[in-house]
Amino acid sequence: MQASAHPHHYVDQQVHLSIGVNAVELAIVIVPSSQDGAAIFSTIDNNGDGVVSDDEGRIFATNVVSATRLTIDGQAFTFILADVGIPDETTVASGTAAITVNASAELRLADRQAHSVDFSITYEEFSHDWFVQPFLYPNLLGKIAQLEIDRSDRAGKVVVRFSNR
Repeated sequence: MQASAHPHHYVDQQVHLSIGVNAVELAIVIVPSSQDGAAIFSTIDNNGDGVVSDDEGRIFATNVVSATRLTIDGQAFTFILADVGIPDETTVASGTAAITVNASAELRLADRQAHSVDFSITYEEFSHDWFVQPFLYPNLLGKIAQLEIDRSDRAGKVVVRFSNR
């Protein structure tokens, strides 16, 4: 069972960007406001039957993940959708539900090199604002000598630069 959020008065959109030596993982969380929850649910529930089917959930999640860009050292990577979680209509409409989308991209970071991880998300169906929070897996964190995180003035974009020891 998923825990409920406190009622929101705005649509809260966050991305947890977890960077490791062999993968980058996304945990996308969208918490609708109580004013927008019903409309957000109906956007995802394509046939309007009050239930988000697996296909409807996957279509929504694919659209969200398709609006992301990941480049590492200038090379583009594509995220593979892992799963999506969409609570029931009443919970989403109440503004206490967290809609989740998880995806990952496989990679291999070279040792003893500086790296730049550029990430952005431009999905704006519900809100233009995104907060992107980078995290580093222990298999990478232990190798870093310098770390810089640059959040652009534009919401939904972050650049993580680091050099290995």
